[in-house]
Amino acid sequence: MKVRILQLVDSFDQGGSERQALELTRLLHDSGKYEVFLASLNADGVLRESMENLKLGEIPSYPLTSFYDRNAIIQLRRFVRHLRESRIDVLHTHDFYTNIFGMTAGLLAEVKVRIASRRETNGMRSRGQQRTQRLAYSLAHQIIANSEAVKQKLRDDGIKEERITVVHNGLDPERVMPPVNVSREESLESLGVPRAFQHFVTIVANMRHEVKDYPMFLRAAQRVNKAMPDVAFLL
Repeated sequence: MKVRILQLVDSFDQGGSERQALELTRLLHDSGKYEVFLASLNADGVLRESMENLKLGEIPSYPLTSFYDRNAIIQLRRFVRHLRESRIDVLHTHDFYTNIFGMTAGLLAEVKVRIASRRETNGMRSRGQQRTQRLAYSLAHQIIANSEAVKQKLRDDGIKEERITVVHNGLDPERVMPPVNVSREESLESLGVPRAFQHFVTIVANMRHEVKDYPMFLRAAQRVNKAMPDVAFLL
């Protein structure tokens, strides 16, 4: 009998955490070794269609407005019921909100293996949120960190090293390969970049969180531009 794995994501929007979680879901499904399930807190997002094409069955959603209202209890009960009825062996959550919601539900549903995740070092959570997330970590059997720096932050927060596993972010190179039927000049034109530039540097991140650190990128761009005037920086 195949191990039954459920991936809980925040939404199907474009984002680093979402992309990594959904790509992992696809790879687990394509391996044929596991029975893969998917659920979310928010049902919307441009990536949902690609997941529906995997034919994983129902993709339930558990919308939250707060962790401290009646709706949160209703959604938690729904998710616990789903975990039990689907006989989930492994529950994997991927960010702050899914860690808290998912690890709580996983404990109540007595899921055998509960895996939480951490993708940032600091700068995004209040002290209250940090305390709540540490509580969620205490309910997990293992915590995935996406870098050694994040692992160290977890250790600083009191998480034992044997409960932390580093899995670096992955990238499918085929997704970033230029189309064979499109010339470099056509690609530059589509980006609105002068053809005179030979090299390009860019940053892809939302502008809502200071931790993305656009000011550092701009300072680095200024220094590199002085040394290499033929480098274009794209925002």
